[in-house]
Amino acid sequence: MGRIFDGFSRTMIAAAAAFAAIPGAMALTVVSDTPGTLASALGGVPSDTRVLVLEGRVYSSELAVLRDSMPMLEDIDMRRLTVEPARIPPYAFAVMPLANVLLPDDIEVIGEGAFAAIPAKELTLPSRLDSIAPYAFAHSGLVSITLPDGLRAIGRNAFGDCVSLSDISGGRGVVTVGESAFHGASFRRLDLSHWASLRSVGARAFEGCRSLAGVSLPSGIALGEGLFLGCGALTEIQASGIDHLPALMIAGSPDADVSG
Repeated sequence: MGRIFDGFSRTMIAAAAAFAAIPGAMALTVVSDTPGTLASALGGVPSDTRVLVLEGRVYSSELAVLRDSMPMLEDIDMRRLTVEPARIPPYAFAVMPLANVLLPDDIEVIGEGAFAAIPAKELTLPSRLDSIAPYAFAHSGLVSITLPDGLRAIGRNAFGDCVSLSDISGGRGVVTVGESAFHGASFRRLDLSHWASLRSVGARAFEGCRSLAGVSLPSGIALGEGLFLGCGALTEIQASGIDHLPALMIAGSPDADVSG
């Protein structure tokens, strides 16, 4: 069974305060008491709902119903939601007009394209997150992203063509970064020296980051070809203990100097 609470509930007032308020919009709380009942719980929810608090328990596959039933949804708070298994399924929220997203803290995997092309500018990812699948946030409006220190894998193009992305924090436990993972981002300086667990960065991971001027990498990692291809502003790369510099690593960066 599911339950819907109107705008006068204490829960909704607190949830509305947690979000950047949308003029004229009131948060609607939907509780899915039992996995498998989300669709019925959403049955009475207006299709033009813009702010939603989702609580209870759901199967991961059920989340896809939100994209079809609430095409105007801008804010979603899932902090009190238990998702079974603990993953956001592929393309669940892709291309939705989501400006604010609060995820359950126990999510372990964000699926392929799950949040592709959403307009959200800032996002803090769940503390138990283990991996981000390919294209998970590609083409999104992200300006800053906070990665949990337990995150181990960032898939190919996970943040590809996030052209406003200029700040990344956390991520001390990242082991692998996939091909083109941050293609086209707007970093000015990138300090990954504290990513002590990092072992490999895929080909063209930072290709086309045209504002990137300086990079610091941890020691002893494997670098993919064309890592900084087309980063025309790049002048300094600090990378110690690296045995091999790959082909086209700094092609298009005439002033780049590799030290260490």
